Amino acid sequence: MLLRGMKEAHHFFESMTNARSIINYYTSGPFLHLNDVTAAKRYYHEWQKKHGTEQRWAIFEKI
Repeated sequence: MLLRGMKEAHHFFESMTNARSIINYYTSGPFLHLNDVTAAKRYYHEWQKKHGTEQRWAIFEKI
């Protein structure tokens, strides 16, 4: 059971290959309450404040 869960997690993380795949995942379900634009903007700004100085953040700016 643990091995199966680890394989599923591994497959999931392999499928997240770029910013677009992450966004598509979160917008495909009720995750992060994305129907609430105010909350979505708050999450975005919190992530930007925390991780905005990292080079990898630039991938989100291109979307």
